[in-house]
Amino acid sequence: SENTRRREFESIDTPQARKLVNQELKRIAQMDYDKIVTSGDQGVLIDFDGQKHFLDLNLLTRLGCGSVTSAVYKSYQSVEVNLLRTSRDLTTYSRVYSADAIGLFLLLPEATALEQKEYKRITEVIDEHEWKLVRDGFRVVSFDSPALLAQEIYDWAKPAIQ
Repeated sequence: SENTRRREFESIDTPQARKLVNQELKRIAQMDYDKIVTSGDQGVLIDFDGQKHFLDLNLLTRLGCGSVTSAVYKSYQSVEVNLLRTSRDLTTYSRVYSADAIGLFLLLPEATALEQKEYKRITEVIDEHEWKLVRDGFRVVSFDSPALLAQEIYDWAKPAIQ
């Protein structure tokens, strides 16, 4: 029933989402893994005009920057905050380092894990942001499967590795 579903739903924060996706990415990318994921899977500290700034993104190649971000939340507001924060950090990095390839990889909740109304609201928020981000040159990919997301990340990163 819907009530059981609601009670059982567990959010996955971005660090957790990255762990899940990285496990799959290690399996898929093997030796290339370290050429894609930032060390320690933390963000990056950039030095700009003598000041240090932290950007929370976990994918870096010689052509671009990317981030795995979680949308596995009940509330669309949490998803929106994550999208805004991630896209801002990616935009900043891409401007500072003239990175062309910008990837935002979103782990989605399973459609059946939420009430239909909640799920619809979350996907609407994502669609609206995606539309804008794609126009800003982002590649935006969303799946509820860490393995599918990892494959997309590897495909996105491959041109920078060859």
